[in-house]
Amino acid sequence: MPLEPRFRRVAALHRRFVDREPVLAAFFHELDQIGGSPRVLNLVGVGGIGKSRLLQELKDRCSSTHRTATLDLQVPAMRQQEDALAVVRVEFGRQGMKFDRFDIAYAVLWQRLHPHLRLSRNELPFVSESEALTQILDGAAGLPVFGTGVGLVKLVEKATTGARRRRRIKVDETLRSLDELTNVELADAVTYLFAEDLREASTEKPFVLFIDAYEALVPTRLRSGRAAGTDVWLRDLVAQLDRGLTVVASRERLGWDVHDEAWNEAIHEHLVDGLPMQARLDLLTEGGVTDHAARHAIAVASQGLPFYLHLAVDTRTTARQRTVVSSEEILHRFIDHVANEEIRTLELLSVARVFDYEIFQAVADAFDLPRHRMAWESLTAYSFVYPAGAHGQRLHQLMRAALLQRLSEPAIRDVQTILRAVWDARARREHETENGLATRARAVREAAYCGLHSGSLSGMGILGYADRALACGGKQAVDGMLRDLQEYVDSRAAEADLSQAARCLEAEAAVVLGDATTAVGLTPSIDWSLRDTIGARLAIAAAHGRRIAGDTAKAIEVFTTVWNSHDGPVRHRAGFCVADLDMSQGSLQDSSRSYRSVGGRGPQRRLPPARRCRPAPAPRLPLRARLRCLAAGTGHGSRAVPSCGHHRRACQRPHQPGRNPRLDGSSPGRERRSPSHRSSNRTGRVP
Repeated sequence: MPLEPRFRRVAALHRRFVDREPVLAAFFHELDQIGGSPRVLNLVGVGGIGKSRLLQELKDRCSSTHRTATLDLQVPAMRQQEDALAVVRVEFGRQGMKFDRFDIAYAVLWQRLHPHLRLSRNELPFVSESEALTQILDGAAGLPVFGTGVGLVKLVEKATTGARRRRRIKVDETLRSLDELTNVELADAVTYLFAEDLREASTEKPFVLFIDAYEALVPTRLRSGRAAGTDVWLRDLVAQLDRGLTVVASRERLGWDVHDEAWNEAIHEHLVDGLPMQARLDLLTEGGVTDHAARHAIAVASQGLPFYLHLAVDTRTTARQRTVVSSEEILHRFIDHVANEEIRTLELLSVARVFDYEIFQAVADAFDLPRHRMAWESLTAYSFVYPAGAHGQRLHQLMRAALLQRLSEPAIRDVQTILRAVWDARARREHETENGLATRARAVREAAYCGLHSGSLSGMGILGYADRALACGGKQAVDGMLRDLQEYVDSRAAEADLSQAARCLEAEAAVVLGDATTAVGLTPSIDWSLRDTIGARLAIAAAHGRRIAGDTAKAIEVFTTVWNSHDGPVRHRAGFCVADLDMSQGSLQDSSRSYRSVGGRGPQRRLPPARRCRPAPAPRLPLRARLRCLAAGTGHGSRAVPSCGHHRRACQRPHQPGRNPRLDGSSPGRERRSPSHRSSNRTGRVP
């Protein structure tokens, strides 16, 4: 007999699949019903019942006849709409599906959320997976490409090979209307086009989408109130998947019929019970538990949960441990039969939401624990360790909670500090993507999470991380960061600046999406200090919310208050907003004075109180003309065209040399004003 190593543990997802015949029958029945309307198979069971292993088995059994993809909501990044769609798109795309329209719409949404960046292979996720985006960037020959709907469609028409594909993109009304949509509507359009491309690619071979750990997206304790809408995008997506099957694993029934009774016909629930006695015994026998008495005792105590059966196999249970009486004892007995160094490493890694070999080595180094490859392979082979992304790992929720309870609060904070340093270092690396996810933005989010739970991150630090994530194209990471912060604030008595930072990020996110109702609802009155940056940024978001809602007078008042009360970097942002709104209302003299004060070309003076706004805004002036006017010192730097025809002509004439004080130091020339304009400026003006 050949020599074999003593170490023979097998990860849970690779162990032999036993029983589950009723679930298999229900699954294949649903596959036969595909077509015509959305179909959802909801597998409901407690934690540890084997839902993840079951999804893997179902996926393996239908992969030859159906295209398949998995969305694991245990991974934090996959709970954001855009990231989740990108991950599913990449997995389906590798099986031959084309997503030309979705790719273009996704690029437009990404550009809308990151206007300071340009489309490139290093910034936009899954460019290498998209034929349409690859041809656009290759055809641009290094020139900047900016993601407007009409512009990308034209570039695709020139670059895409195949007359049929070009025609389909050219005549698509949704693509051509993307630039006219609000950000919220654009996000819905991206989901719609994803479903349309998926539907068109599934005419001959249907698909199955597997969604694991739904409870991570909408925890039970947050099923009402603010978090009740966190799964809106998922419901919208599933409702449009009428040429495939969606299998959702959750600890409780989905309950989507509360939102729409039509879900009652689409969702078919199936309860995942514990394994029958014979299946438990077979699993233990296959795992090497040969003693009959011990095997029977463990099978009874496990209550049919595969998670605990795998733990018993991992601990190499013998006849001496057959007096097991409960599941909890199996869990604690597992820890008693593992080497001390391995126990300590597992406890420390339970602090991390996801971890990989680099994080394992950093934690092991800090606590003088084994860090070699063999130690890593031994840990990740346990049954409670599951894949998380391409290279990451995560612990089963129950096991993680049990291990985490063994650590003291100071030890947890120390580990979070180590993890934060690792994620900070990754955030400084070159940008790259992994299965459709931007790794730098994810690193920034995880660094913020670890800093928050280490107790070393203030509200200002959170805003700094949010700005960094946005700067590297991570609007989705900012949304995830906001959710992490809200959960942290809700779960404990957090400091006031963290609560205000959460409020600020939520208001700023609402402004980005054009959601004036939410932005104004979060800031019904400006009753906080504006001297610190968090308060000033929250006030700026409040003013933008009122501007979007049409209350321009109140917006100017808030911007002016920030300018006069705050001495930090937000002050200039408020001043420019005042100047812009003044100009849009035809207040040319005040706008010019405000702009010069903000831009450093005049004394740093207090801005006058807000005036009564004119009832209707003037037509918008092109951006190039606005910049020309600002450079020339005419004060016409707003988005609006002045009501006076003389000034409209002055704005539109070519720029004259020597008129820009920033270029040659000369003072700006005074424009002669028409009588009608002087009279309009005197009306309602505060001296």
